[in-house]
Amino acid sequence: MASNSSNPEVSTQASEEASKAASSNENSATKGDPYDIATITYNLREAATLTLQLKDYVSYATLLDVYMGVPTRFSDVDRVLLLQTLLDILRSSDVLTYNIAWNIPDLLLPYFDQHFDFDHQSLADTPFIKLLLATFSHIAEKGNPKELNLKALETLSRLSVIANYNEIHQKSPKVKNEDSEGGYEEGDKDEEGEGEGEEYDYFDNDDSDDDTGNPFFDDQFNYSKSDFESRARVAERFLDLKFVALFETISTTLKRITTSYPSRFLATATTGLLSFFASNVPRLSLHGLVFVVRRLYLFVRDYNPLLNDSVTEMEKELLRKLLQSFITFLFEILFSTTSVKWSHRLYVELRNNVALEIQQIKRERFYVLQNYTFQINDLSERIEQLGMSIDMDVNSLFKELVSDLVEKYDKNNLSLPDTLNTVSDDTASETSTIRPDSLPFDFQGAKAPENVHLSKEGILLFVTQVRFENRHNPESPAFKSFQDLIKVTHEFILGSASPYSLQGDNESETAAIPSSGVCDALAFWALWTLRNVKSTQQLLHQVPSEKMLIEYLQLLTMMAVHINPDREGDLKALLYSVILRILSLHTHAMRYGYLVDTIKSCPFSESKQMAIRHLKDFLVAKKLTQHNKSAQSNTVDGESLLDEKLKKLDINDEKTQHHATSFNPDLVVRPNLLVEQDQSEESCEKLSAEENEEVATLISLAIKSATEISSRQFQDQEKGEDDGVSLHSGNEEEDEEEEIDFSVLGAWANFVAAGALTQSITNQVASKFDTFVNHLKDLCKDGSEVDEDEFLLLRQAELLELLVGSIKRE
Repeated sequence: MASNSSNPEVSTQASEEASKAASSNENSATKGDPYDIATITYNLREAATLTLQLKDYVSYATLLDVYMGVPTRFSDVDRVLLLQTLLDILRSSDVLTYNIAWNIPDLLLPYFDQHFDFDHQSLADTPFIKLLLATFSHIAEKGNPKELNLKALETLSRLSVIANYNEIHQKSPKVKNEDSEGGYEEGDKDEEGEGEGEEYDYFDNDDSDDDTGNPFFDDQFNYSKSDFESRARVAERFLDLKFVALFETISTTLKRITTSYPSRFLATATTGLLSFFASNVPRLSLHGLVFVVRRLYLFVRDYNPLLNDSVTEMEKELLRKLLQSFITFLFEILFSTTSVKWSHRLYVELRNNVALEIQQIKRERFYVLQNYTFQINDLSERIEQLGMSIDMDVNSLFKELVSDLVEKYDKNNLSLPDTLNTVSDDTASETSTIRPDSLPFDFQGAKAPENVHLSKEGILLFVTQVRFENRHNPESPAFKSFQDLIKVTHEFILGSASPYSLQGDNESETAAIPSSGVCDALAFWALWTLRNVKSTQQLLHQVPSEKMLIEYLQLLTMMAVHINPDREGDLKALLYSVILRILSLHTHAMRYGYLVDTIKSCPFSESKQMAIRHLKDFLVAKKLTQHNKSAQSNTVDGESLLDEKLKKLDINDEKTQHHATSFNPDLVVRPNLLVEQDQSEESCEKLSAEENEEVATLISLAIKSATEISSRQFQDQEKGEDDGVSLHSGNEEEDEEEEIDFSVLGAWANFVAAGALTQSITNQVASKFDTFVNHLKDLCKDGSEVDEDEFLLLRQAELLELLVGSIKRE
């Protein structure tokens, strides 16, 4: 931007446009129109000369507001002439620029809004954009730096991304329905009926007049979703230009301010920039997100103020601490709605045994980052390197973070239910550099480095990025113990009060569930810590408290349940994999007790389904383990007898035929035990009495679930018949809950149908099958139309009926 201000003319094209406009308006100037472009440009020049004589700069600023306050009064050609005139006046007098520059940002921002085809036109060929950026660059270099810096920050605080289509569709009284024939849908109205017929304005950034509305939405509710989003993308691109103009003004003026306390202005600037980013990040597109973050990155990289001799060493340290804090909060806000999939990439590398490879290309060939993740990952790497350049000691920051949160956990010493019902009380010491939960990133008023707090979420994300990029380096930061990880996870999920925990779908969820990036980081550290735990003894040694481990599993379950499967589906699956890994390493009693308790008490149907599936997997795995014991005992130095005999086989040997006919190798156990009908009774051990009792308890739970849904469906059917309405025409929320119950029953049916049970359970347990099967069949014979879930249940019921008959015959 700075280079444009040194040119006497912004472009030849701009001058030609201005000349054409001036000549075309000569005749209209004689008519006495006060808003005629020729009259306005003449009056502005004459008033500028008079202002310099009288030194009445406020009056000239008022005159600019009167003439230029409503951009829609002018055609595109007239706008170019008007902007060129203003730039010429400002360049002609540095004194005038110094005294009125504070009024320019608010005045010129509306002039950015134009109908423009970004796909087929270039900004380099757009005169009015060049003039606007040149004017902002000139006032940033010649205006009063203190006044202009504060004014630009004030203007930036009112700048926002327009609401998305879904927000307007939910909040507006009338929104065009894309599926209807040009009609409107009635939106939500308040209880008293107020607002009927109102149209909400989501597009203007201030309380301007009606004729200064957003030019991209002439009738903002009369658009289909696709057309709306197309126009919104154009509006966001112009918002990017507005942000650049204000950002460069803030950065340039900040470097020009000469004072003994530069930290005061830096604190104000960092607070304003982070506030803008935080308020708009949920609505930014990938292009907008990358665009803004790159500028914030440049803000720190290029910050080099003019420091006079009166600036003390403590003030310099305060400047450095402010920049460090800025980076941690930048990480926190950046990853509030997205992640770079640290955990997923580590999981893939661990499975392929390349997680500790030094050569990066060998690690990354096992996965391909999407364009979105790739660009965000590139930004996070750059910010990480920038933090290193301003002396951010990763190891000390991480140690302090862990120590602070572990101390907080130990001091409260609350169990999971207690924590859920208690307001989190921050116990961080006043001298800690970790930001207390109750404080935002408002750095204004900080007079010493110890008064500047860092974001604890930002530190975790920053350290995770460093650890991921240095997986082969043992000196990189890591948790000292599994217990520390559990305590830190507890504090981030239940002790976190970050205003940017945006992962949940509603306000009640956002209070407890951290952001996408924090969930990804916690999952990464879980995988990293568990990678060397190979046995039950190792797990019990690292986490001797079963209660603590159970609470950790519940925390992971909470994260998994509240993660959006469309946006972070791989993270949801990975968290359940971590839960399964921990359960598989622990004792049978703890595993069974935890899963059954989850089925009985967990309020989330998704978690119940996963618990049922885990129970089935563990029972099948136990059966496979028992069956393989005999096969493994018939080995010689790790090789099967079959391999040993084949090595000694000679086709010319007389005993070849005898070996070929007399050797009977063990059957290979296939994953699906339903097909192992030919296994001998000796190769399939019976479950113990205790295990049979466990299975009987689980089948009873299945019967209870089937009974509850059957009873409720019968009552709903009777009610529907009495009211004369269809069974499935009720409340949408109730229908959704019913679908969840059906999926739970489906999981139970899969559990009951596990082939391992058909050969090992007792007749007493098998007798419970009849009740469960009958409930399933009743659910599918209610006379209503059979949907997909009910059809699958009916097929499962028929399968189970066959299995029950088979058991009774045995």
